[in-house]
Amino acid sequence: MLNNLVVGANRLKLDRFAKILTDIQNYHMETVVAAAVAKEAHVKKLVITHVTPPLPNEKVEVLYLKGVSDIYKGEIILGKDCMKFQLNTK
Repeated sequence: MLNNLVVGANRLKLDRFAKILTDIQNYHMETVVAAAVAKEAHVKKLVITHVTPPLPNEKVEVLYLKGVSDIYKGEIILGKDCMKFQLNTK
């Protein structure tokens, strides 16, 4: 999804914006990679947080999470600002 934004930014000669979007990809984990890590770790819940750039609507959220449920079969939550979770110890 970010690749399309980078292409558009480059076409519009928005060099700084294109660089920021490219940099984001270098230090953020793809959702399907997070799903694979969660599956391997046998976690009960996967919460995707720190989504950059913010997703503007539910349709984009669905696209953003595409493929995650194919890999990870537990509960998947797309985190929102100010969400809180209680973590229980074993």
